[in-house]
Amino acid sequence: MLLAFDTALFGLLNGRARSAALDVVLPLFSDAWLLWVGAVLFLGGYAWYCRRNYGEALWRVIVLVMLLGLSVGVADMSCNVIKDEVGRYRPFQTVAGTHFFTPDRQWTVVDEPSYAPGSIGGSFPSSHAATSMAVALVVSLLFRRSNPWIFALPLFVGWSRIYVGKHFPVDVVGGWCVGMLSVLVVWWGCHLLFIRFFNRRNT
Repeated sequence: MLLAFDTALFGLLNGRARSAALDVVLPLFSDAWLLWVGAVLFLGGYAWYCRRNYGEALWRVIVLVMLLGLSVGVADMSCNVIKDEVGRYRPFQTVAGTHFFTPDRQWTVVDEPSYAPGSIGGSFPSSHAATSMAVALVVSLLFRRSNPWIFALPLFVGWSRIYVGKHFPVDVVGGWCVGMLSVLVVWWGCHLLFIRFFNRRNT
């Protein structure tokens, strides 16, 4: 029943809820460069903010980069491991009528499944959804005033992955969960290391 609902929701978001404007805008949120450029701009702005308000506060930027890097890395690696175990095929490989945004940046409608028998699919969970959620959650934990708008990032990234025919809705939700769990693991681990380091410095 869950798979039937998943497929039906995919058909709505990928097939019927479309427009010419979305065909241009949403693929941008599936490009990896968006996260990289956004991260560089954000870190540059944060470094400027720290220097202006705290003087030589380079350690603040280092902490942010460390948390973001670790969280995104854990989320991405976790998704790759799960994908190999689950092996779910992508919508453009299995669902006829899928609107698919090809690697050469062209829209096409899939007429018939194209997966190779015996191959392993890479649909569940979505790495894009996981890493974007990890970024949003780290930023929201460090900057409480950013809530809830920062979570528009994983929302649009997840929507885009369905819209371009790369993932089912359940793949996106699974990716969000992996991203959140990855941040919690990294946050908890760094917290324990900090406490241990602080205790050693005071003994």
